[in-house]
Amino acid sequence: MVFAIVGCASMANMNSFERKAMVCATTVALGAGLGAAVSKKKAKGAAIGAGVGAGACLLFAALDPYDKERIRSVQTRALNEGTVQTDSWQGQDGNNRALKVSVPEPVEVASRQGQICRRLSNEVQIQGRGSQHTEDIYCRSPEGDWGPASTS
Repeated sequence: MVFAIVGCASMANMNSFERKAMVCATTVALGAGLGAAVSKKKAKGAAIGAGVGAGACLLFAALDPYDKERIRSVQTRALNEGTVQTDSWQGQDGNNRALKVSVPEPVEVASRQGQICRRLSNEVQIQGRGSQHTEDIYCRSPEGDWGPASTS
């Protein structure tokens, strides 16, 4: 995702709150920029795009550590098995969550030659908050662990 690439180098030294704030701000800004770019009425498009970005930010802010661990577990299963994986559970806030993780065919990553890399497509839904789709590329290390392709 673009916002992950933009803030990647500087985010390493941030605490979790600062990282969330950076990602949220970037998501809102990207939404505003994309909205303005595709709309004939630039200000209206920017406002709509910023709203969409803010909605995505609020959805991810609603995920607690337990939710994130569930998501990581499903992602790992999908990466290891190379198949679609799903999960659903009730969050600590009482709202239901649903997750679908798809793993299309392996992809080539120039900086990771010799490693298996896969594009991971995540669809997270939280009852009453909406859904969000993300895509990331993960590569298997020689030790067998999966990690983001963006790390060296």
